[in-house]
Amino acid sequence: MINQFIHDLEKRIPKGLTRKEFAKFIYIELGDYFYFDPKYSFGKSRDNKIFYDSIIAHPKYLNKCFENRLIICKSLAYICVYVFEYFGYKITTCIDSDEYHIYNQIEIDNLTYSMDLQLDLIRIKTRQKTKFFCSNFNGAKNYISDDEQYIIDLHINYISLDNTYTDTYIKNTLLASTKLADCYQKVNFIITYLLEDFKINGYIEMSSFHKKMLSKIKCTIYFADCSIRENETTIYILFLSFEYKRNHYIFYFDASKNRYISISIGELEKAFSYGLRIESGKIYTLNKVLDKRNLYRHSFYLAKNRT
Repeated sequence: MINQFIHDLEKRIPKGLTRKEFAKFIYIELGDYFYFDPKYSFGKSRDNKIFYDSIIAHPKYLNKCFENRLIICKSLAYICVYVFEYFGYKITTCIDSDEYHIYNQIEIDNLTYSMDLQLDLIRIKTRQKTKFFCSNFNGAKNYISDDEQYIIDLHINYISLDNTYTDTYIKNTLLASTKLADCYQKVNFIITYLLEDFKINGYIEMSSFHKKMLSKIKCTIYFADCSIRENETTIYILFLSFEYKRNHYIFYFDASKNRYISISIGELEKAFSYGLRIESGKIYTLNKVLDKRNLYRHSFYLAKNRT
């Protein structure tokens, strides 16, 4: 799988790239391809430690990541080493000050730069300016300026003069939402005119982006990352809920339609009875705020068990 990815990558390389531009091209392609592993995000710390320690920089292990496209920082850093070394770059892995998070250092044109692809996954998938490719983070001595990053991104076709970064569009849409009268209108505006404009592959990236955007408006919104098993596969679903003027609203994100859908309390309770679980966060209902701990003490579960 790794070699197939590299072979396909070679077919898409724009002509005449510099070493910096080629490195950024690889960085963007890898960022488009991989998603952060939801099981790791919602897993128990003990299980995550075992999983983290099991990750090795061997092609057989890395091939599995290419098959399911799921990574964490450690596996992605090892993947970067394998792919960039194939194209002749000197690259290493580094451990952050927390002695857990792993990123890369790469040598380009005799200068050593830092890059952290895992932290840029959301930005790449939403075509925003990257922040962690050879940039000024972690006190980097060498970095590529924003102006040069822009030229590089044009040359590798990450952006174009007619289709530039989405940062300004995001900022202007959020600003427009502040002019609306109430919480419901603001939420509906962000959902309709911002979030549904982005088709984001990867549950964690989608969930994180949606939460960040909706958290910009001055409303109390509850978010819940939920899951349900379908044909031996775990499906993750983001819920948002809030109260406004004594009315409560619950929405879930339908990834197949790329839009939010309103759901009633009755429909929500039915979904829980069919196996929907809260992995993280809370759902606001009329009588109770549901979370992972109190869900199974809710009245509809007690009623079900009594029948």
